[in-house]
Amino acid sequence: MDFSFGIQTGGSTNLELIVQSIRAQNIPNYEILVVGQNDLSGSDIRSIPFDESVRPMWITRKRNLIAQNARYENIVIIHDYIVFLEGWYEGFLRFGSDFSICNSKIIDIHGRRGIDYTLFSPFLAPPCIRDRQLLPYDYPPSHKLSTIMYLPGNYTVIKRDIALKFPYDERLVWNQIEDVVLSQTLTDAGHMIQCNPHSTVQMIKDKGPYYDISMRPEDLEYLHYMPEDHYEHLAQISRMAVQTALFGDTSKTG
Repeated sequence: MDFSFGIQTGGSTNLELIVQSIRAQNIPNYEILVVGQNDLSGSDIRSIPFDESVRPMWITRKRNLIAQNARYENIVIIHDYIVFLEGWYEGFLRFGSDFSICNSKIIDIHGRRGIDYTLFSPFLAPPCIRDRQLLPYDYPPSHKLSTIMYLPGNYTVIKRDIALKFPYDERLVWNQIEDVVLSQTLTDAGHMIQCNPHSTVQMIKDKGPYYDISMRPEDLEYLHYMPEDHYEHLAQISRMAVQTALFGDTSKTG
């Protein structure tokens, strides 16, 4: 498998560590694309100029530039605080190339599980599930499950043709749920969100308080037996909620 690694940055002291973690994978064919301020060098690195003054925190544009400049089929898009742990590449060889969009295990700076294989939980019922959104890594993916999931934007693996056909919405900037919007666009088009359980990345930035949001057996049982029309209902509610978050309550007039 060949990989284009795309790092979106505004200038970070973590960049060299990230590059070292990629090089340590010993991938035969790969490249590293860096969009934003950096002083990296190497035959495996291509810097893509980006004017931060045009629009602050315009990460959707950076991600689309990565896809437009990538040479290889598998594009890995990361924030500038994600490093690749030993065995990441071997884990993807084991997982295989049969995916449209996926991620893998994410751990935080303390080694605890981060948000990776996750439901878009605020719109799930019953209430006991709403704060329990992380699926077990062996939970089987499906298209209907994907309609109530999202892939966090700090670490995404996507096929180049998919990324070019379904770009990030450049009207959105950082912290405007651009990752949720893309996930919904892809699942609406029939693509399935997956998680590779054999590879791990780590956040080397402290992202604040930690909460255990792993799903419990009773949550998984409820999810397993949830009727088809309930999936459709929840997917519709989540999409309406995203539109409200982005554009306000359009159901009200005057």
